[in-house]
Amino acid sequence: MLPCVLAFLASAGVMSIEMVAGRLMSIYAGAGLYTWTSVIGVVLGGITAGNFIGGRLADRFPAREALGALFFGGMGVCLLLPLANYWVGRLIGWNQYSELSFPIRIFLHVSGAFLLPATVLGMMGPVVVKLALEGGGGGTGRTIGRVYASGAFGSIVGTFLSGYYLIGLIGTSGVALSVAALLGLQALLLLPGFSLRLLAVSWPLLLGLLAASGVVGGRGRGKWMWTADGPRIYETGSQSPRQWIFAKESQYSFVRVAEERGPMTTRLLIMDNLLHAIYAPKQPQKLLYDYERLYHMLTTRHVDDPLRLNFFFIGGGGYVFPRHVRNIWPGCEVQVAEIDPVVTEANFEAFGLSPDEVLVRESGVAMAQSASASSATPETQAPVKRIEIFHLDARNHVDDLVRQKSEGKGFKPFDFIYGDAFNDYCVPQHLVTEEFMVKLRDLLVPGRGIYLMNVIDIYESGLFLGAIYNTLAKVFPRVYIFTDRPDGPSADPAARETWILAASLRELDLADLGQRQGEKDFQGTVLTPEHIQTLIRRSGRLVLTDDYAPVENLLAPVVRRRSLQEVK
Repeated sequence: MLPCVLAFLASAGVMSIEMVAGRLMSIYAGAGLYTWTSVIGVVLGGITAGNFIGGRLADRFPAREALGALFFGGMGVCLLLPLANYWVGRLIGWNQYSELSFPIRIFLHVSGAFLLPATVLGMMGPVVVKLALEGGGGGTGRTIGRVYASGAFGSIVGTFLSGYYLIGLIGTSGVALSVAALLGLQALLLLPGFSLRLLAVSWPLLLGLLAASGVVGGRGRGKWMWTADGPRIYETGSQSPRQWIFAKESQYSFVRVAEERGPMTTRLLIMDNLLHAIYAPKQPQKLLYDYERLYHMLTTRHVDDPLRLNFFFIGGGGYVFPRHVRNIWPGCEVQVAEIDPVVTEANFEAFGLSPDEVLVRESGVAMAQSASASSATPETQAPVKRIEIFHLDARNHVDDLVRQKSEGKGFKPFDFIYGDAFNDYCVPQHLVTEEFMVKLRDLLVPGRGIYLMNVIDIYESGLFLGAIYNTLAKVFPRVYIFTDRPDGPSADPAARETWILAASLRELDLADLGQRQGEKDFQGTVLTPEHIQTLIRRSGRLVLTDDYAPVENLLAPVVRRRSLQEVK
């Protein structure tokens, strides 16, 4: 029985550390394919090396004593994990230029921070098997099978428990420290005399590591951020130019809000290492992104009936534009699909979103698409309706809406849909495929609905931008691409740009953009047919589908450019 319990705990610990590795790495490099490939590969490499070394140890030392020492060593490396991750990040220099490719930097970081813990935990398996065989109680095959099955079950429990519950509850550092405590307890039970003597000698060091890990993990009274000079802690009321006023880890990302002081105080919504929204508390209707201003112009130009508008947003972010359209057209209906409830919580606490102006639905779809009126305006005499927020994946919500439409349950088509769930190399591939675009088209008002989305790419490579255009053009009769550069796409092979794509069921009025009364100045341009043909050629006419959407590979030139950018 004891060997099975030990195998279970060791395997649960190593899988919990693997989940922690993925989440900690996302702060530096996002949670994309490169990150998880490196994490899985390095952890498996550590387990492999650990199994080999553990087999040697099992032959040379008594099993119980060896396991006690290994559990104690596992406790130590897990206590060190948050600090090791931070210092390896400093050594890699994520905020500095590097000749190393982006995937190689991720691999080196993961190896430096997480290979040793995976190796130490992997060493336990062969020693546990030896302990089980020494205890007898059945045939060799049956005994080994029980140990392996217990270890596999522990891996399953560690994965689901950490991913579904613990990381969101106590954070990544909390999970690492909990694993350390569990391993230390096992070491104490296996070798009480040895463990107590070792603790008596090393307790000052262990307490110091625990305190330092708590600071780096951001679980103290302050809110933490990563800077070129190390982790900085800001208390509420700090006089720092950038004050963190919200920080919380969810099952999806590490969500932070910073207030940046200057001539115009702004707040920044950052998820993992990417900036997702900017908000001016004293000017809540001010649009600070160029793409939002273009969204505004294209929307206002193509509103047919201001009293019967229906908007749908894929991704909530800072909820800046959903509030903007509702402020302009108080009688409009607005739905937002935002997968992460912590993002909405951050908006309530630090981004100016009032709970009174929204109706939050944790799951499912509301058959009635509008909330009750709260006020009326003399300009339109239309009631102000609350923004409906659905906390689930946008594709799931779209599927619910498609089903609602097919069943004839009061569905109202959307005049405008906005794709705002994409940031840099953080692109959910299931939201850019042909199958998903077809569903969006079917949710729009027939003959006149518009879908707007923004992506980041480099024109001189144009792989992702071209593939998005090809996909949209296969579904929508008209597709336009805008850049915020006045002289068209940059010829610089390293110039990352924000692109706005408009997929429409009708021809759009694009004359004199930014020059009509009430419009903000627009310095950008619309890509010409020649530009479009260049993108089609560079992308190899690729159409993204549910079966084949290699987003990370298409964005490889963009992610390589991250080494030239300051970490946000």
